[in-house]
Amino acid sequence: MNPLQQCLHEVKLAINEPSDAWRLAGLATIDQHGHPQVRQVVLREVNTEAAHILVYTDRRSQKVFELQQQPICSLLLWCPTRQQQLRLSCRAGTLKEHAIHWAKIEGRHSVNDYASVQAPGEDLLAPLQFDQANARDHFVVLVLQVLEIDRLWLSRKGHRRQRLSADGEYEIAP
Repeated sequence: MNPLQQCLHEVKLAINEPSDAWRLAGLATIDQHGHPQVRQVVLREVNTEAAHILVYTDRRSQKVFELQQQPICSLLLWCPTRQQQLRLSCRAGTLKEHAIHWAKIEGRHSVNDYASVQAPGEDLLAPLQFDQANARDHFVVLVLQVLEIDRLWLSRKGHRRQRLSADGEYEIAP
């Protein structure tokens, strides 16, 4: 395993623990005006070998539109227990076949995340309505190809920082 894959392996182990802070990440994109937009996402799966992270979302969301326009994005993970921050530079795409992922949430309350009649972010002019029949059509899996990781450990004895890629591990100034 290269250094980038080793770090992703740690993330993979962490996201299997429901209370682990690394399950949630800030996803940063660029909107149509060139402004950064950051929102929390739940990391669903990590493929260490391919250096992919999967995130579920509604295909009608602004983040999907923004990633279609500009696929370069960033994930920020912070864990207070580890006193560690990970900044992942990524290239985003969508998974073409997502039936196996839909099956993981089908029949659960989280289906409602994709069943709203109104698209995420639209003005809500009436009470929120759900249409379970169309939920699967709104569901999409983002595939985030991790290109590089900036890893920072905070410590009273002195911070430590690394840049990790498939090519190597580099100590850098904190």
